[in-house]
Amino acid sequence: MIQFFQEVQSLDNRACAEFQLSHELLMENAANNLANFIRHIVSTKQIKPRKKDEKIKILIAAGPGNNGADSIALARILQDEFNIIVYLPFGTKSKLCMKQLERANALEIDFCTNRTSKTISVQYFLDTIENISLREWAKDADIIIDGLFGSGLNRPLDDKACEVIDWLNSLQGIKISCDIPSGISHEGDVMWTAFRADYSCIMGACTEAILADRVKDFIGEIHICSLGLSRKMYESMGKPSGFLLEKTDLKLPTRSQSHTHKGTFGHLVILMGEKEGAAILSALSAFQFGTGVVTIIGDSTTHIPSEIIHSFTLPTNPAAIAAGMGLGDFAFQDRRGVRDTLLNRPCLLDADILYQDITKEILEQNPRVVLTPHPKEFVALMRLLGIADCEVLDLQRDRFRFVRLFSHSYPNATLLLKGANHIIAQNDRLAVNYLGIPSLAKGGSGDVLSGLIAALLAQGIAPFEAACNASLAHTLAARSLECASYALTPQRLIEAVSRLEQRETK
Repeated sequence: MIQFFQEVQSLDNRACAEFQLSHELLMENAANNLANFIRHIVSTKQIKPRKKDEKIKILIAAGPGNNGADSIALARILQDEFNIIVYLPFGTKSKLCMKQLERANALEIDFCTNRTSKTISVQYFLDTIENISLREWAKDADIIIDGLFGSGLNRPLDDKACEVIDWLNSLQGIKISCDIPSGISHEGDVMWTAFRADYSCIMGACTEAILADRVKDFIGEIHICSLGLSRKMYESMGKPSGFLLEKTDLKLPTRSQSHTHKGTFGHLVILMGEKEGAAILSALSAFQFGTGVVTIIGDSTTHIPSEIIHSFTLPTNPAAIAAGMGLGDFAFQDRRGVRDTLLNRPCLLDADILYQDITKEILEQNPRVVLTPHPKEFVALMRLLGIADCEVLDLQRDRFRFVRLFSHSYPNATLLLKGANHIIAQNDRLAVNYLGIPSLAKGGSGDVLSGLIAALLAQGIAPFEAACNASLAHTLAARSLECASYALTPQRLIEAVSRLEQRETK
């Protein structure tokens, strides 16, 4: 897990004060680590010069502040390895940016707009993007570095800044941001436009700003650049607001003990209502993820797979229960024992049940409950519980705040708020799974996730851990499939879950 924070400026300041570091030294360390990451990308992506006897071309767009200073320092470090142009559309303003520019001058690097001068490895362009030689040179740049604004942006972009960013986005090379992609504010808002990074090299530690759903299309893959302290030491400078889940955090329900039987791995009950397909997908998902026995309770007996038990009545002593997937108007009062089981057994609540009054009763009496709403369901749930009266747009602008409001009101419950990034919370614990991909935006994907969580609950896993591991399994299974981004089906997703253990042991 990677810790993330609401802001990191205070961590930088404490690191300087307590370990006799300077902001300038932090900057040099950041530039060195960004340089190492670029070398890594060149190696792993097998980037080669386009012509013999030429170097790989890197365009660095440097802003006027400390983010630009990081980028100028990067150019200095890499100048003999690559053919680099540093583009300075806004000049220099901060003291450190000016100092980095002075160092570049001391290295006798010419300021030039004529890219045909083969004796110059780093060229500075102080004019606008209308410069024809820069445009022509950059058309086939292999890597584009965004060092315009980073985390320091606290105002909307002006027209010139938007023009520069849009031009950088139009280039074909691999795009890497130095810290937060330019155009994203420190609160996680897109200020008209933003740099679309393939990789975001975040300085020191992650912040909540880069984990907002609305900026996911601009972040790309997250890489943390050290500032000269170990991650553990740097992160100890502040209180984290949550944890970012990594692939290596996944703990599968692997079976290692031989002396077992199906009861060892739990009996899960799933309520089936009006839309039986949803409950069946959840049941198949749970069965594939290690549950010993899965029983569906409902009136319909058609389409139920042979490995899933069907019953009209509640079985004796189930390990866990899941309700809500395609439930509709389920008559709880007509099902003996169902209500008591929801109040007393580990349970998963999703979809339709989140609109019903029984959810409030469950939350007040059952400490082992996981809720998995999508944004529209969560807004309705917040109203039902009297926590907040908001719209989906309000929620999406500040997902972390509303999740914390819920967790403060119901500290025993585990919430998994669906979205581009899953947010998982219980009391003061909060985790984010940012590994989701667009192919999961399909009907039935959420039913599969519900089944995965319920499976772990039935096997005795605590609710928060069940939600985190199921979320990871869900997204990693989707990533493992080789299919078009629009072609994922719930059935293929369930099948992919069965192969996660093989991938983990390779």
